[in-house]
Amino acid sequence: QPFTEAIGFEVGFFESSRTHFYPIKLPVVLSCFIEPVVLSKDEFWQRWQMLSGDQLEEKEVLLAPTPVSSNYLAMLKGRLTKGVRMGLAGGFEGEDA
Repeated sequence: QPFTEAIGFEVGFFESSRTHFYPIKLPVVLSCFIEPVVLSKDEFWQRWQMLSGDQLEEKEVLLAPTPVSSNYLAMLKGRLTKGVRMGLAGGFEGEDA
């Protein structure tokens, strides 16, 4: 199992110069309902284009606090593909297919 506890997030806001933070745990582990789908590159792009529209895509780049090794990336790939059941898409945005 890739996680030791349920995934959570924090909701925070400011009110009258006071800060409020509330940690929230998800009651359902979403990966229990995920099954990867094997698609060709063309099938993937066809489905991806169906998701087009305003504010449907967001990207954020995070900087690692320490250098990331190839062993760590391999471990992370295993946790995402096996533990969380995410599929990998390759050959996009300049990658070789």
